[in-house]
Amino acid sequence: MSLGNIVKMGTLLVQMKHNQWKTQDDLESMQEEKLRQLVSYASENVAYYKNLKKNLKDLDDLSNLPLVTKKAIRENADSFLSRRFDKSHLKKLPTSGSTGMPLSVYHHPDESKYGPAFEVRQLAEAGVTPFDVHAWVTADPYNQNILNKLGLFRRHHFLFSNSRQLGQIIF
Repeated sequence: MSLGNIVKMGTLLVQMKHNQWKTQDDLESMQEEKLRQLVSYASENVAYYKNLKKNLKDLDDLSNLPLVTKKAIRENADSFLSRRFDKSHLKKLPTSGSTGMPLSVYHHPDESKYGPAFEVRQLAEAGVTPFDVHAWVTADPYNQNILNKLGLFRRHHFLFSNSRQLGQIIF
C-alpha cells in the first residue's frame, strides 16, 4: 500500500465516521444520489445493464430488479465489465465458492482502497487498536502492506485449503 493509498484510505475512514451521524433522510438522499450515479454509469458503460436506467428510478425500485446469478455471470462474463476499463489492467480475484462453485470477478485497483478502510473501521469500532495483533484465517497467502510493516494492524496468518483444515485451526 503506497502513501497515496494510505491517504485515500484515511479520507474514506473520515467519510465513514462522518456518515454514521447523518439523519435517516440524509442517508437515504445520499443513497439515492449514489444509486442514480451508479445506474447512469452502468447503463452507459456495462452491456449487461444497458436498459437499467428505465427500470430503476429510486431505492424502492431495487426490489424489482431480477437477481443476477453466478451462472449468468459465468455465461456472460465480459458483458458485466465496463467498457471504460481494459480487462488486462483489472485484478482477477476468485470468490470463496462457499455457496457452490467459485467465481472469478474483476476489480479495479482503486477498489482496493475501500476494503482496507472498511476493515480498519470495523476493527476500530470493535475496540481493536492499530497496535493489537490479531489472527487472520485465510485460504490465500497475505502480503504485508505498509501499515503492517510499520507494526500497525499486525496479523498472525493461518492458511487453510479446505473446511476440515479450517476446523482444526479454529477448534
